[in-house]
Amino acid sequence: MERWRSGHPQIRRARFRLFAVFAVFVIAMSGGCSIVDRPKLTPASEATQTPPSAVRVRAQSEEPPTGSVAPPSSPVASNLAASRIFRGGALDTALESLFGEASTSDWTPLSFATLFTEGWNQPFVFSPPSDSGALRQEWINAANGVFYRQSVLNYNFRDQATSAGNRNIGTFTIFAPLSRRLELNISIPFVDDRAVAHSSASGGSRASLNSRTSYQSTFGDFTITPQVMLSETRNTSIMSVLAIRAPPGSRAAGDGGTSLGPQLQFWQGLPNRWVVRGGAGPTVPLTATGLHTTFDTNLTIGRFLTLDDARYFKQLSVWVAANNSAAMDHSGPAVDFMTILPGIRFLIAKNTWFLYGVEIPLVAPRNEDYGMYFSLVRRW
Repeated sequence: MERWRSGHPQIRRARFRLFAVFAVFVIAMSGGCSIVDRPKLTPASEATQTPPSAVRVRAQSEEPPTGSVAPPSSPVASNLAASRIFRGGALDTALESLFGEASTSDWTPLSFATLFTEGWNQPFVFSPPSDSGALRQEWINAANGVFYRQSVLNYNFRDQATSAGNRNIGTFTIFAPLSRRLELNISIPFVDDRAVAHSSASGGSRASLNSRTSYQSTFGDFTITPQVMLSETRNTSIMSVLAIRAPPGSRAAGDGGTSLGPQLQFWQGLPNRWVVRGGAGPTVPLTATGLHTTFDTNLTIGRFLTLDDARYFKQLSVWVAANNSAAMDHSGPAVDFMTILPGIRFLIAKNTWFLYGVEIPLVAPRNEDYGMYFSLVRRW
C-alpha cells in the first residue's frame, strides 16, 4: 500500500489507467452518450422516443408477419412517423422508392385533404395488412387499388380466340413506385401468337378454296399507366389511374391502336380476411381503328385462406373477378362483353408468388371459348 501511495511515475500511470477504465465502465452502464441532440418530447412519449436521423429511418423490407395486426396509432407512433421524413429531392425520392428498404413500419395513412402536400416527397413503403390480416396483393383480372413494387410474367391462353383457332399472349409487367403518391405500371406484350387461316385458289375453270391454318407471332401494344394514390388507410385505399395504350401492335391481331383509359379504383379490407376491390372508367380510342369507346367496370371479391403460419400454401387466396365492357358510341355494332374469372394465388418462394385463373365469357358474341392465365409475381 505504501508503494501504491508513493509518487513513483509507474505507479501514477497505473492509477491513471485504472481510473480511466472505471470511468468508461460507468459511462457504458449508464447508457453512453449521443452526439445527436434529442428532440423535446412530451411526457407521454419521452420514455419510448428514439433519436431522429437526418434521413428516413429504415428497419426492414418485408411486410409485417401476416396474421398479426399492429396496434392502433398513438401519439408515440405519430411522433415517430413525423421524425421519419425523407429529406431528398424528387430524384432521390424515386430512387429510394425503387431500391430502398420500403419498410412497412414506416407506413402512415394518406388522406384526400393532403393530396397536394403530403406523400409526393416520401419514398414508397409496403402497405400493412388490414385489421383482419388481409394482404394487399395483385389478383388476375382485378382492379388494383393498391401500389406494388414487383414484376409480373404472365402467359395467357385463349381458346378459339380467332376464327382459325387459339391465341397465346406473353406479357411482362412492372410496377415501379416513384413515391407514396405516384407509381408507373408498364405492361409489354412481348409475344402475341395467334392462329391465322390462309386460302388458296386451285382447279380449272372453277376455283375452290383450300384452307390451312398457321400461327403468326407479333408484338402487342404496350401500356403505360400512371397511378396516383388519393387516399390510403389500413383497410381502404383509393387511387386514380390513366392507362395509355400505344402501338406497335399488329392491327390484324386487333392491336395497333392508341387509347386512353382513366379509372378510379379501390381496395377494401373486410372482416375474416375478406377483400372487395373494383374500378370503373371509360376507354377512349384515339386512332381510327373502328374501336368503340367503352365504359369498363370491375368488381372482385376474395379471401385469404392462409397466411404465413400455414405449413403449405402460405398466403393462399382465392377470388372471383367480374369484368364488363359496354359500348358507348355508334362506330359499329354495339357489343358488350362480360366475363368472370375465378383465381388462386399462393407463395412459392421468398417474395415470389404463383397465380392461376380461368376466364369465362358470359354473354354473346363471345370473343373466345375460355381463357387461362398463369402468372409469376416477383417482389423486390
